[in-house]
Amino acid sequence: PTDFDQIFERNPTVTGSLLPDVIDMIAVSGIGNDYTPERQAAYKFSVISPDLLRPFAGEIVQLCDKGPRTQEILRLSVGRLGVNPLPHLLPFSADLEPGAGHGNSRVRGACFAETRWAAVLIPPLRDALNANRKSDSQSRSYVAALYKTLANLGDHGFVEEQLAADPSENARRLSGEIKRGLNSNRQANALCWSI
Repeated sequence: PTDFDQIFERNPTVTGSLLPDVIDMIAVSGIGNDYTPERQAAYKFSVISPDLLRPFAGEIVQLCDKGPRTQEILRLSVGRLGVNPLPHLLPFSADLEPGAGHGNSRVRGACFAETRWAAVLIPPLRDALNANRKSDSQSRSYVAALYKTLANLGDHGFVEEQLAADPSENARRLSGEIKRGLNSNRQANALCWSI
């Protein structure tokens, strides 16, 4: 059996036809904790063609006000809508979403953003990196997410320089993970899925 999200992601014609209905379903009921078709499809907004999403940019941005779960999931696609994602992603802070199941959705949203937004996203991501260099595990995980996002947006030189200056085993491991993620032929934005 094929899940709705697989059908939605794999066939652009079907996706284009179903997208208005999916957006209407999210508008009516939001996205809850149940694994509904609209939730499955909303998670795929971050991987389907931005060309399919752009006509619905205004509606998708408005849906971010439907509650925290809806906002967390739709935030992953705001950098793919053709609108400046910065107002919808800032501020970047590890303290904003403690215990979020999939890491910080603001950083993940930046990671999935089209690289044309790199110039506006990289400076605040670097600021967040500088503000969050602590040794506790939550901060390490958040810092790793920031490094992955910066690398995915094309800031490789900065990331390599920063990690090379850190003699820890964690930095060496993270550097290898980032290189593998950037060279992945299996999936676009592979680094983003590991945040």
